[in-house]
Amino acid sequence: MKNLLALLICCFIMSSCSDRHDSFDINNSYYESFPIDTEMTPDLVISPDLSGLFLGMAEYDGMLFLLTNKMPNGPIQVYKGKNGEYVGRIGSIGRGPNELLIPSFTGPSQNGKQLIVDPSAKITALCDLKESMEKGLLCYDTIFNRNDEFMYYFNNDEKTLSLSDNVFTLKDITTYMIDTLFHYEDVYSKLYRYVPIVNFGLNKIVLAMRHKNILCCYDWSQDSKFSVSMMYKHIDNNRLIEIEDNYIYPKYEYYLDITADSSFIYALFAYNEWNIEETVPINYVHIFDWNLSPIMSVTIQENLHTLLLSSDGENLYGYGYDNKVYVYDNPIIKYNENINGLSK
Repeated sequence: MKNLLALLICCFIMSSCSDRHDSFDINNSYYESFPIDTEMTPDLVISPDLSGLFLGMAEYDGMLFLLTNKMPNGPIQVYKGKNGEYVGRIGSIGRGPNELLIPSFTGPSQNGKQLIVDPSAKITALCDLKESMEKGLLCYDTIFNRNDEFMYYFNNDEKTLSLSDNVFTLKDITTYMIDTLFHYEDVYSKLYRYVPIVNFGLNKIVLAMRHKNILCCYDWSQDSKFSVSMMYKHIDNNRLIEIEDNYIYPKYEYYLDITADSSFIYALFAYNEWNIEETVPINYVHIFDWNLSPIMSVTIQENLHTLLLSSDGENLYGYGYDNKVYVYDNPIIKYNENINGLSK
């Protein structure tokens, strides 16, 4: 199976073409399709009791953490990701110690630590999800300086990578050496809204663009940038100008969210055209490797805006505009199982 999949991908990559993308000053590869095209349906649907505004989703050790501004219940609702069973709540809304006002989960949880940013409560901190669940209150592993309002924060045992004021900064935990990787020059443009994901083992950052059909990668060990674009949903320059001029009501959306493990990137691709009345958004999960080589396109019927890979890599969690959580089998694992089953 691995040899067959590798052969398909290699043949597919060789058929692509490259060009220079002046706006990003990076090498841009264009693809017309994915080597594997499939679909998936949810194995479980969770209908959480979130009467407030959904503010983020995290997962650790099979537990799903949903952040809301609901009162008087705690801002974090906990469910078992495998069966949807309600476990309990964490924290409280207010201005007291360990209370939140308008929080958000910023970036993915890593090693059971989730960054919470709440400018209203003047809190930027790493929340220990396991300890918080056990005690029923917010337990912080690290509390940052009040001036540190990260847009995104990633960490492992050796390094941290943060995005603040549109600058990506890498810090070595042991030596305290700080390296400014790059300043994303176009980030203030409404066209260049993005969601990042990081692979410390490969020294790479990938940006999924919201209003442009592009994934961008920066390799900080090589100081190199490159990107991919799926041409079958290509957006022309006239539409880009239209988005820039009318951002209050954005008409086109592409990559809404991104999640990953050490091998694959899972990007939620919406292709929404909100200017067309009664448009039913088309939803996909685009799967790439960390060289941004296309692996698989997965069609889904659910209208999602948030995507999250479970910590064991077995499931994808999607949060929909209908305020439901959809639980899917990992399509890579399922595809391999089906192929192996056919070959027996």
